[in-house]
Amino acid sequence: MRRCGLLLVLAIAFCLPARAVIIDSGDGTGNTSAPTPDPGWTQVGFRGGLNAVYLGYGWVITAAHVGAGPIAINGTTYPDVPGSTVGMLHSGSTYSDLIAYRIHPYPRGLAALEIPTATPAVGANVVMIGWGLSRGAATQWNSGPTTYGGWNWGGLDEKRWGTNRVGAVLGFFEPETNVTDVSIGSFTTRSLVADFTESAPNHEGVVAVGDSGGAFFVKVGTVWKLGGISYALGPHVGQPASTSLYGNVTYASDLAYYRAQILAAARPCADGVDNDSDGPRDYPADPGCTWVGDLSELPDCGDGIDNDGDGAIDLADGFCGSPSDLREAPDADSDGVVDDEDDCASAPDFSQLDSDQDGYGNACDADFDDNGVVGLSDYLTLGQAFGKTSASSGWNPEIDSNGDGVIGLADFLGFGGSFGRAPGPSGLACAGSVPCP
Repeated sequence: MRRCGLLLVLAIAFCLPARAVIIDSGDGTGNTSAPTPDPGWTQVGFRGGLNAVYLGYGWVITAAHVGAGPIAINGTTYPDVPGSTVGMLHSGSTYSDLIAYRIHPYPRGLAALEIPTATPAVGANVVMIGWGLSRGAATQWNSGPTTYGGWNWGGLDEKRWGTNRVGAVLGFFEPETNVTDVSIGSFTTRSLVADFTESAPNHEGVVAVGDSGGAFFVKVGTVWKLGGISYALGPHVGQPASTSLYGNVTYASDLAYYRAQILAAARPCADGVDNDSDGPRDYPADPGCTWVGDLSELPDCGDGIDNDGDGAIDLADGFCGSPSDLREAPDADSDGVVDDEDDCASAPDFSQLDSDQDGYGNACDADFDDNGVVGLSDYLTLGQAFGKTSASSGWNPEIDSNGDGVIGLADFLGFGGSFGRAPGPSGLACAGSVPCP
């Protein structure tokens, strides 16, 4: 990417609830379906005209100024759980522009997103995703001796992705940086930065009005992870409204910096902390952790929470025989997902991965041709795919029963046990229809 030796605004002139990822490639209207490889296109949902990202296990993350509320994911709207919002502290008692909250019910078949353990370095590849406006006509703006090219904002509210890289020069005589602290109103946020560069390769992108709460995926090694949540645009001083000009900077909260707080809220049994001070940490070492998405490390029948949402708590719940019971609801396969919400009720399926969205999880759905029974044609399909990985041409995620990215022995053995049978069983009432739920 070519660097622009421009003075960028450190104090952001506006924190705009964004509507678009503006891209520099083609006519600006492309990239409205998932990129390849896909870092998490479906997990980016529509939240009150803005954006939020589904983290997994019933938790959503977005910018604090977007706020908690219902989120539409893949055409289905999921209500938020009142009182579940957790704000992420920047330092001391100062909060960042970042929150996480629960939704219930939550979508099945979407893998939990990974968060980097360290702040991405300058040069790390970026894919940003958000709902918004298409690119308008080309424009130029003269500021003293400098002319900046770029684009006006157009119409059409659409979900779009663009590419970039971590890094921006934020002032004269300053080196290129990957991160900075930004204060807007009462929030101070540790922020990843990426500038909008002319003639950059791929699909150079920048946020615009309406993109707040969108995803800022970063490639860490060979793996795409959710590195940030977009929340602000840094324009040039005096820049005309409703434009994206070269040298503008996208700001996204650095989730690696807030990772411990996010995991403590959204995945307390996978946060590396002994939250209940009994010695063991996390699932499966801690007997109080029934799965990585547990809301506490206490047994469900002794934690004071109505975990199954039936109105009864702990011993008052008919499914609780003693305070040490791990669940308040039937869970035949002990995967931490109650039977009536489990897309594979008889096979442990912690991720609830359902690639074809028919209500039967990959772990118990070898009916690849969807004719209602696992038979010869499904066997032949498995044979043709055997040995392929997620990076292979013609990869079919439906055949990957355990979601490890490889069609291998485990998938073959699982297929043998289902031959001649119908897929499932599933506890979802919509099982057999697409999409479910």
